[in-house]
Amino acid sequence: MTLPIVNIATFRDGRDKPGIARAFAAAMEGAGFAVITGHGVPTALADDLYATLTAYFDQDLAAKSAHTPPEQTKARGYLPMGIESVGKTLGAAPPPDLCEALVFTSPHRPDATGWNIWPEQPAELAGLVRDWTAQIVR
Repeated sequence: MTLPIVNIATFRDGRDKPGIARAFAAAMEGAGFAVITGHGVPTALADDLYATLTAYFDQDLAAKSAHTPPEQTKARGYLPMGIESVGKTLGAAPPPDLCEALVFTSPHRPDATGWNIWPEQPAELAGLVRDWTAQIVR
């Protein structure tokens, strides 16, 4: 399988929205994911956010589980490994996915501040997530 790479620069500037939409759709229909380039997010921000999220996920399970929402929804907070299985959407009975996630809903919107669960550590995480989101919605 070839790793799909979709450069969205011409989508962002309006020159080729249909072409980029088709390329993105083909990537999702084929591999199910894509590497996105041409997004305009500064490399330093991406590097800082990656390092900070790595530090978050390097914590032990008890520390991360403190950020699991009481309603056990997938819309916010920490989602531990083993709680979902994408393969089940195909009617199969595969084992759970080996992934964990930290989910935020619209962190760039002021009205979403109370909904999200922001970990205290690493301290810079909330600011970096908000900065990242502000870059991709501009």
